[in-house]
Amino acid sequence: MEQSAPTLASLQAMIEMSDTINMEIFYWFCTGLMVIIHVGFLAYEMGASRLKNALASGVKNILAFAFMVPTFFFIGWWIYLSMYNGFVPDFEAGAAGLPWSENMGPNLSDNASGIFWGAFVLFAATTASIFSGAVIERIRMSSFLVLAVLLGLWCGFGRVLGLAPNRLVDHRMGLS
Repeated sequence: MEQSAPTLASLQAMIEMSDTINMEIFYWFCTGLMVIIHVGFLAYEMGASRLKNALASGVKNILAFAFMVPTFFFIGWWIYLSMYNGFVPDFEAGAAGLPWSENMGPNLSDNASGIFWGAFVLFAATTASIFSGAVIERIRMSSFLVLAVLLGLWCGFGRVLGLAPNRLVDHRMGLS
């Protein structure tokens, strides 16, 4: 069986696909490194607090992460996607951020929305962890969790305030 030489167009398509896959692998690797940053936050807070409060500080930091991921999944990403024109939501654009949307599940044709969601959920969790470090031993657990969730959701408003690369996200998610 004779093998034909690849065409220039097929070679270009293979190069573009490998660039896309390599970019996605790099971003997921960096997302994993961002998760490891939270281990550093946890270690700092447990070390900076008094011995009798060390465990409570550690639990508070773990709960900040545990509360922010589902909160951002259910609410924050919708805020990010729907409020690109200010504080007036666009429900059609926000539908891509609903938990039952096709964009929120496994989707091999869209390799950017998962990366952006992962990065922004970690920004929200980092916001909650920094807040946790600011109030070491000075706040009740329930009050902390409520305020941490509200502060973390503020990351969803980053697009409203013009702090996000709107055109790139819109293009990658097929919204433009």
